Amino acid sequence: MQEINFFALGGIGENGKNFYLLKINSSYFILDAGLKYPSVLVNGIDAILPEYHKLESIKNEIKGIFITSALETYSGALPYLIKEWSIPIYASDFALEVIKFNLKQANIDLSSLKLNVIKDDMKIIIDNIQIFVFGISHFLPGTLGIAFETSSGMIIYMSAMHMQQSKNNFFQTNFTTLVELARKKVLALLLVSQGSLSLVKPKREEILEHHLSSFFGSIENNVIVTFLIPDLLKIQMVIDLAVQAKLKIIILGRKSEKIIDIALLKKYLKIPENTLINLKNSKDYLKYKNVVVLVFGRRFESFYRLQRMCKKTDRLMRLHISDKILLFSVDLPGIDKVQNKTVDILARHGFQVEFLIKDLFQNVSYDYQEYLKLLLSLLKPKFFLPIVGEYRHQYYVKKMAQNFNFPDNKIFLLENGDMWFYDSVHKPLIKRNFFKNLGEILIDGTPVIDGNNFIIKDRELLANDGILIIACNLDLRLRKVIGDIDNIKLVSKGFLDKIKIEPLIRQLKELFLKISTQFIHINKQIKWSDFKNNLREELSKFIFKATKKKPVIIPVLISATRSSIDKDLNFTSNIVIESKG
Repeated sequence: MQEINFFALGGIGENGKNFYLLKINSSYFILDAGLKYPSVLVNGIDAILPEYHKLESIKNEIKGIFITSALETYSGALPYLIKEWSIPIYASDFALEVIKFNLKQANIDLSSLKLNVIKDDMKIIIDNIQIFVFGISHFLPGTLGIAFETSSGMIIYMSAMHMQQSKNNFFQTNFTTLVELARKKVLALLLVSQGSLSLVKPKREEILEHHLSSFFGSIENNVIVTFLIPDLLKIQMVIDLAVQAKLKIIILGRKSEKIIDIALLKKYLKIPENTLINLKNSKDYLKYKNVVVLVFGRRFESFYRLQRMCKKTDRLMRLHISDKILLFSVDLPGIDKVQNKTVDILARHGFQVEFLIKDLFQNVSYDYQEYLKLLLSLLKPKFFLPIVGEYRHQYYVKKMAQNFNFPDNKIFLLENGDMWFYDSVHKPLIKRNFFKNLGEILIDGTPVIDGNNFIIKDRELLANDGILIIACNLDLRLRKVIGDIDNIKLVSKGFLDKIKIEPLIRQLKELFLKISTQFIHINKQIKWSDFKNNLREELSKFIFKATKKKPVIIPVLISATRSSIDKDLNFTSNIVIESKG
């Protein structure tokens, strides 16, 4: 009897952070290890990872990490995970090049890793389990589906797909392999649900191509085309149309968006050499007219670059009032505020932005339904689990499947932390909250921060209620605060304006003096952490009662001996007393 478990640690009920775990008997396989970007409201956080530490107890049983896409939402957690665990990585040649770059950026020695290239129409065996790899149509090459053979049937994992088959072989779904898998009987289909709600006209590719073609045929100066995601199919379309119109091309942000750089090096993106212009400084740009400028960047870097170009502070390029700006707009977490600010800055300088297409990253509802109908009728899975997407996407896909007469009791909707359990004896079921208190790991550019860490709370307080620093000298031998209240220094920032804080300053100093004197008299051995926590707690209570605010409070306690008292008093006297709102 073979036991199968499928776990979701990320990627459900959210956009990004895809991280799934498949268990077949005693062997575990990680399926994607992505990150997500926070909204701009999360103070100082650059990225959010799944809480992979929940797998610490089974890390030695994990046989491999399968990455199905080069996007960071599928592979971005690897540099953090691989620093701690030594697990073989399996990915397409294209995705692996992107992964290698990101690992090098994290100062990880690639020679110590087990990096394996897998490709379309490939079979591998790991721990006596046969695994099938097949290509999936998407806007990135090397996007893969993975199928695991079990005694009960195939487990097919398809975490990404682009509804329209491309003419380019690198971007096509391998239906031949899917037919072969169907013959082996499919136990469960794990299918992306993201994009099922989008309502965009079918054949938008042809509409977009016609629009761009007519636009490039009548330009009066330069055209700046800004991309927020590395959709190679759309990018190649723009390049081809520019070449047809005999326009030169400039690429900005190639190094920043590594996917674009690798796509050019690997010839997934093709630009005639005599068409490409390389800029060395902003003066070079003034030499050219009627060029197409492609702007790329990670996350919102394309927006920030547009802002610099508009303000004439960009190193390579400055906008001219006759330039046209086209934006491939997508739905990304936190995009609205940055996008609106960018468009506002451009408008203030007399530029107009044309939004080429909305929901570019999302899939067309009509196409999704047809694709789902095709997959369900072709594969005939016994069970169906919609994954990768918000819960509303999963629910909508469930309704679609029901409309295609797929049994309701064989469709399972998971949430992060849940486990789907199956064996050949019992009915399959979902164990809710299998991973208790599943959280997130927050990345701020420094070492990893636990999502429950007080640092994040402090950042929120800093943003809302400001900071208060209070400092004094202590003579621990005589058990007293050196000097009087005037020697206690207080600095605030973002807490209250100068007029409002003035009446509180003396009261705060008196309370600080009282608490400090009591603490050093009562405790023979001074534990500085307890001392500061005591001060923070009492001062915080007083401040909240008086102002209804909770600023971050930082006590600065300087231990002084008799021989250094004068020196330390000079130190505190040099602290600038300032109160800023």
